[in-house]
Amino acid sequence: MLPSAASDHYRAQQEITATVLLAARRIWGTRPPKDFDSWFAANVDRLVAVAASGQARAVRGAEAYVADALDELGTPVAADLIPSTTPLVGVASDGRPLDSLMYGSVITAKSKIAAAENVDQQTLSKAWESGLNALMLRMQVQVADASRAATSLSIVTRRNVGYARMLNPPSCARCALLAGKFYRWNQGFQRHPGCDCRHIPSSEDAAGDLHTDPKDYFDSLTEDLQNKIFTKAGAEAIRDGADISQVVNARRGMAVASGRAQLTNAYGRNLLTTTEGVTKRGLAGKALNARGRTAATTPRLMPEAIYEIAEDRDDALRLLRMNGYMGDRTPSPLGRATSTDPRRRTTRKPEPVGGGRVPPRPPREDVLVSGDDDGELLARQLDDDFADWAKGLSERQRSAIAQWQRADDRFFQRIQQVLRTGADDLEAAQVAGPVLESIDAGRLARDVVTWRGIRNTNTLFGVPNQRLAELTGQEVQANGLLAVSTSRSLAVEEFTKPSFGGGPALLRVSIQSGTPAAWVKLVGEPDMQYQRELLLSDGHLMRVREVSYTGDLPIVDVEVI
Repeated sequence: MLPSAASDHYRAQQEITATVLLAARRIWGTRPPKDFDSWFAANVDRLVAVAASGQARAVRGAEAYVADALDELGTPVAADLIPSTTPLVGVASDGRPLDSLMYGSVITAKSKIAAAENVDQQTLSKAWESGLNALMLRMQVQVADASRAATSLSIVTRRNVGYARMLNPPSCARCALLAGKFYRWNQGFQRHPGCDCRHIPSSEDAAGDLHTDPKDYFDSLTEDLQNKIFTKAGAEAIRDGADISQVVNARRGMAVASGRAQLTNAYGRNLLTTTEGVTKRGLAGKALNARGRTAATTPRLMPEAIYEIAEDRDDALRLLRMNGYMGDRTPSPLGRATSTDPRRRTTRKPEPVGGGRVPPRPPREDVLVSGDDDGELLARQLDDDFADWAKGLSERQRSAIAQWQRADDRFFQRIQQVLRTGADDLEAAQVAGPVLESIDAGRLARDVVTWRGIRNTNTLFGVPNQRLAELTGQEVQANGLLAVSTSRSLAVEEFTKPSFGGGPALLRVSIQSGTPAAWVKLVGEPDMQYQRELLLSDGHLMRVREVSYTGDLPIVDVEVI
């Protein structure tokens, strides 16, 4: 079990990161400047100050955290000296100046413009948004790296102390395999861009109590998240009984060129193969040797290739065993999610038309969407899906969501102004931070179809409602938090009337599983539960798929992307 000191420290780090990201977002803004370089020269000092301030706060409690965690594990070790964390602040974790690191975000934005065929306002806006995303990643990494480095220094000063790795789900497949593993003080902390795993100070004897079983983590995920994190074929193999370590590690041995996996001619077909684990000591190598084969003559197939050529499930299991993904055993059907398991979907996903991501599917028997019940079934399902999320929120986060939903003073408008325009409103900014944290902590467990009413189409779409059909196939930027409801009737009655400007419209909003979201109904104002509000983070793009008209109220079918 994780020590409470580790959980408390991590929550504090999340709050610091959220504050830094919000401040950086306000500086960057949503409207692209005329000259990117001139803008950067005028604002770089502010960006560096935000990053350095976050680093300073992140390193401040490292020594106390390490001491408290070791005490809680029953293995207290006094520090031989107190390290100085001052050199960790004001410099990037790779040693370069922070201003140089931040300018990389401008380079990202400019490269998007250079790659565009036509440079119009939409191109500039998307390019500036890509720069913002790059900036958010840089800020997050610098705060996290400063915290990890400070923790490492406090660990180094204690004899016979190392660390175990702590996940912050959802985590990538590689991090899941490393969770709970003990590392000595001088072993580097492996991480990828955006990695938010942390150290837990520990002695080697106590590390076993912190072990996280990767299969338990896998089983805790919805099937959509399993497929997203472990790949569709990899997740299917694990559900069929394959060893999770073999499936994840196999990807290290794939041939890759220009960022794309390369196919190998095997068994008369071009298939994905791997060289991982094919030595004499590897599980796949032993399986090959048992058949009198070698890796030179018999390539090891990836799970994607196995499911591509398998004639049925029994054949897939046979090939998984032959390629070293599972032992000589038949997995129990109880190990697989069934059609009654909410993690299991019985309908195969449609193939994308013309490439790209698959659009959200129409209603199915196992995907509850608003229909004749006006979204009540979906609301009850979301109550179950988000129950653990609601329990895990801090009082600060709950209070922030309640303030967002407060009807008497429309405080939500002030929060939206902070996110949309960078308005100088400290009170609203302090509330926006924990609201964003709450959204980031939640994930949709299923595809959903929700509703949003708008009174003035000019505000979101830039055209009156009579011209909405012209936007079919286009992408629209939804600045600020995106609030939707499971109830169509509520969206119409409370949010399209009275109309003004360009006129009202009803949005039918399709959202994919795995999207970060907050189910406000569970933790917001009790008097506002009837709104059945689902809240998404700021900066989403919506693709207009279809526009139809029912009387004077157009219905705009959009997909959140």
